[in-house]
Amino acid sequence: MSKDRKAAYQILKEIEQEGAYSNLAVSAFLSKNEVDSPAFIRELVYGVLRQQILIDYNIDLYAKKIKTSDRIILRMGIYQLCFMNSVSDYAAVNESVELSKGNGKFINAVLRNFIRDGKELRSDSLSVKYSCHESIVGLLNKAYGEQQTEEILKHSLVTPKLSERVNKSGLISIQGKSSQLAVETLAPKPGETVIDVCAAPGGKSLYAADLMNNEGEIYAFDLYEHRVALIKKEADRLGVSIIKAEVHDSTALIERLKGKADAVICDAPCSGLGTIAKKPEIKLKGLSPDLPELYKTQAKILEVASGYLKENGRLLYSTCTINPRENEKQIDAFMERHKDDFELVSSKQIFPHDEYDGFYIALIKRTH
Repeated sequence: MSKDRKAAYQILKEIEQEGAYSNLAVSAFLSKNEVDSPAFIRELVYGVLRQQILIDYNIDLYAKKIKTSDRIILRMGIYQLCFMNSVSDYAAVNESVELSKGNGKFINAVLRNFIRDGKELRSDSLSVKYSCHESIVGLLNKAYGEQQTEEILKHSLVTPKLSERVNKSGLISIQGKSSQLAVETLAPKPGETVIDVCAAPGGKSLYAADLMNNEGEIYAFDLYEHRVALIKKEADRLGVSIIKAEVHDSTALIERLKGKADAVICDAPCSGLGTIAKKPEIKLKGLSPDLPELYKTQAKILEVASGYLKENGRLLYSTCTINPRENEKQIDAFMERHKDDFELVSSKQIFPHDEYDGFYIALIKRTH
């Protein structure tokens, strides 16, 4: 039995049964276990997740009432048959049978029948075709229409490119292009006071420090100590000394900092719909029933963040989602409440493409 296929199976089983995040599950397994090809494992795990609804739809055309372990093996087998040109049909089938514990005849029969039918993956909707929960497809259709929705969903099946940022000292950080653009829109300057209200893992604070030539001060807040520790560790690695990372609940204002900031970064917690290529489990689970509470939390954090601005100060509101309710409508509601004291400088919805995640960037200026 292939060591790498067994590893992929164990990771997919953990994600399926325990709700583990794919990136964390893959990283944790590879750090603890010896494998032959980490790249093969990543391709198989993420590939299965990106195509899972489509593959399941086709599995169900051949069999019903399949136990979880067998379904995971069949997903892996069909993914190899349809999407991994380096794997022969013989290897895909035989290795899948080897993975099965006592049910090899069933696995073999399903995969052989699928091959005899021409390895054709059938679908009956955008949701199935692009393996995206129908609740998300419905939201996107309503917001952007079917054509734009299909472009977004096409991108969710593409392996994302890794984006690197090189700081002024020549050190490399991993940071998405959309995230970099958000900080560039804020344009923090040397000597300014910047507050990052939802900072972990720290990418925007660190880029801001670089643009500021490590001159001034940045307060970087997060709700959890272990996430604050990540910010401090990365700041030390990059030689950044102006970041003060602290544990704080950003739905509450810190009175001593009220009206003190030249610039505020409010990268609000969000549904993450702009990152479904990187985190395919998001599109499998569908919209959270807790979205109404998330909207309230975003509004509260934005309200508190605005309280830190001095006159003529700038506030960046950003999310990694493409849900208008979390983006434009949050900003519209804020501006309606504060039209006498704030000015909307710019608002931009980025759809996922190339190295860019789906992202929303708004810049607000305090006028009084």
